[in-house]
Amino acid sequence: MVARIAAEFRDAGLTGFDFAGPEEAFPDPTPHLAAFEEARSKGLGITIHAGEWDGPDQVRRALVVNPSRIAHGAPAEGDPTLLEELKSRPVTLDLCPTSNVQSTSVASLAEHPLARLARAGVPVTLSTDDRTVSDVTLPEEYERVQRALGLSPAELWRINRHALAVAFLQHDEALRGHLIEEFDTFAAAEPLLRESA
Repeated sequence: MVARIAAEFRDAGLTGFDFAGPEEAFPDPTPHLAAFEEARSKGLGITIHAGEWDGPDQVRRALVVNPSRIAHGAPAEGDPTLLEELKSRPVTLDLCPTSNVQSTSVASLAEHPLARLARAGVPVTLSTDDRTVSDVTLPEEYERVQRALGLSPAELWRINRHALAVAFLQHDEALRGHLIEEFDTFAAAEPLLRESA
């Protein structure tokens, strides 16, 4: 029912369907497969929270709903087979380093696997999670991970450009194409970003 109602708001800007909550208490998304299929059939992008509390097994369980994106998912780094599956499907991990440190799922920003995952070719984005909880803006998050993880401007650019490529703009691919063209034009003129254009 929630998916059906959500789809009614597509013309008002609602573009995605997510499943989040206490993973430890409810680790199996299978009972909600019908809702995900309903949302997908109505043109909504599919994402799910996984791995914030229960390691790579929770990320693997999330794949049953066939998401295009997984919020968090950082613990997938501990399972090479899972990483290959994420790359081959492909499924993007929307990583939230500050939030992960706050929730203690990662000990520190310096230990966050964002850079290792991106360099291994796993599709990732850099996100803030819930800004009202994490109290961080996206520019602040980029600055923090650049300092803590040593990501180059070109690496951060690739992550940001990928975020645009997987944004839930399926209702307006012309807009996505226009924005990507603007991104690429900007990058082509910036020496630090050229390798990512």
